[in-house]
Amino acid sequence: MKLEGKKIGLAITGSFCTFSKMEEAVTALMAEGASIYPIISTNVQTTDSRFGDTTEFISHISDLTGNPPILKLEDAEPIGPQGYLDILLIAPCTGNTLAKLA
Repeated sequence: MKLEGKKIGLAITGSFCTFSKMEEAVTALMAEGASIYPIISTNVQTTDSRFGDTTEFISHISDLTGNPPILKLEDAEPIGPQGYLDILLIAPCTGNTLAKLA
């Protein structure tokens, strides 16, 4: 699959221990020419953990992708109706998140 010019929404959920691996994947996707738009869950926005500070992570992922994060539901709602994204990547997709999708 060619990713050049594709818009990928990166929905970040709260499996904090996997964030460094997710960042590696984001870098690889961007190297293939994709644009990444971070969408950050409430838990990620509000929970500091032993794996890092929330504010620092949000700032880092914004700098990495070059796009500001979507932090509010109201800001995320237009994504579907406007066809804003080509792909939605949920990372990490925990069992809890997968169960909610099912």
